[in-house]
Amino acid sequence: MKISVSNIAWYQDSKKFLQFLSFIKNLNCDGVEIAPSAIWNEPIESTKEERNTLKKNIKQLNLDFIGFHSLLFSKPNLKLFKNSNLRLETKKYIFNLIDLCSDLEGTKLVYGSPKSRELCGKKYQDCKNQSLEDFYEIAEHSKKRGTIFCLEPLSIKETDFITSLEEGGEIIKHVDHPNLKLHLDTKVLFRTKKEFKSLLFTYKDIIKHVHVGDENLMPPGTINKEHAEIGKCLRDINYKGFITLEMRRNLDNIEGSIKKSVKFIRENYLKA
Repeated sequence: MKISVSNIAWYQDSKKFLQFLSFIKNLNCDGVEIAPSAIWNEPIESTKEERNTLKKNIKQLNLDFIGFHSLLFSKPNLKLFKNSNLRLETKKYIFNLIDLCSDLEGTKLVYGSPKSRELCGKKYQDCKNQSLEDFYEIAEHSKKRGTIFCLEPLSIKETDFITSLEEGGEIIKHVDHPNLKLHLDTKVLFRTKKEFKSLLFTYKDIIKHVHVGDENLMPPGTINKEHAEIGKCLRDINYKGFITLEMRRNLDNIEGSIKKSVKFIRENYLKA
């Protein structure tokens, strides 16, 4: 397994992004993951020059660019299930983000974006049936651009659609597309009453990315104490991908908090 860090833990200032890359490189991290709206006000309108500069900065430090998460954070109006116009608009925006991710040579897009997938008063089965069509189209576009679209189960406090690994796994099974996979956020495991090992073994073939953090995007180990167990389970299922530190910025000590959390991940996930 390799370690990457999401830029949501850093200063919300695009001018300091190169400093962020240098900082995580000095921590011996392997990659970086980006919430695009934390860099650009409107990511899909970023210029070719801006994209090339970002790609160059990442490459110069010999970091891997994993891809995007928090895809629709700055677009709370976009909804898959509210009406047909918003459905098309939401998919179009996701297609554009896939293009941007591919242009930057990223390979993963994590679809959390809880507000965009709310049922909006519709019947669950109707929304599920629609989602099979929508996710297939998104996966097809991902295939064309060399990326993988990863569904992220979230809590029922955040959304009412895809709130467990089982639900996400079932949708992926029905869509049956090689570019639609499952994203594991440790927070979803903290909420389950099922044994971690059996759950991860069930979905080991479709888990393609992992985020590590505690409830409410707190640094790992602050609230939840099961990280070492989850780390062992990931090693047991032979997960070889990236583990991204996902936590909100600690304004009192941004650098120290990231450094401590990266060390925590090494000790609880990478060490046998």
